[in-house]
Amino acid sequence: MSLDHILLGYLQTPATGYDLGREFEEGARHFWFAERSQIYPTLRRMEKRGWLESHQAPSERGPQRKVYTRTQEGLAELRTWLTEEPRIGHERLAYIAQAAFLGSVPDLEDAIQVVRRMRAVWEQKLAYLEYAESEVLAQAGDWLDQPREAFHMYSALRLGLAQYRAKLAWCEETIHRLERRRAAAGNDATEEVP
Repeated sequence: MSLDHILLGYLQTPATGYDLGREFEEGARHFWFAERSQIYPTLRRMEKRGWLESHQAPSERGPQRKVYTRTQEGLAELRTWLTEEPRIGHERLAYIAQAAFLGSVPDLEDAIQVVRRMRAVWEQKLAYLEYAESEVLAQAGDWLDQPREAFHMYSALRLGLAQYRAKLAWCEETIHRLERRRAAAGNDATEEVP
């Protein structure tokens, strides 16, 4: 997956780089990390490839703004990417490596705190997605009857919700097991680390 394809997906209607940055902050940041500063060079590169066109438009405040539109070539590229094999297994999930190597931390309380911090981050992300879901359902009603794009956006939202709920279940299970290990260790809640 690339930032190019995410932006092509968001460009169902013409938008400025600022608008796309806001869309990215509200949605894509839950599954793809990119700095806002990456959006403008990416848009220029995509325009050079012929995937986007742009024009200047008046702004309510300040100078004119550049509005991007997806071209037929851009739509074809998006569709090609969407119908390729899913990119499962290409993610870089640093938190899984942290969880795997927590055995190098001798103090069980430190390990518990790491998992609690993971839980706090995922609780915030889950709360945001639950709020987004409530807004969608309040506006849309039965999501099965929504237009194609809205249906798939909601389906992706449900995948995100399931992902964070599974991560939180893992946190609870792991904290519980670490606390049991700590209790079994008694006053010395450390373990030998080679």
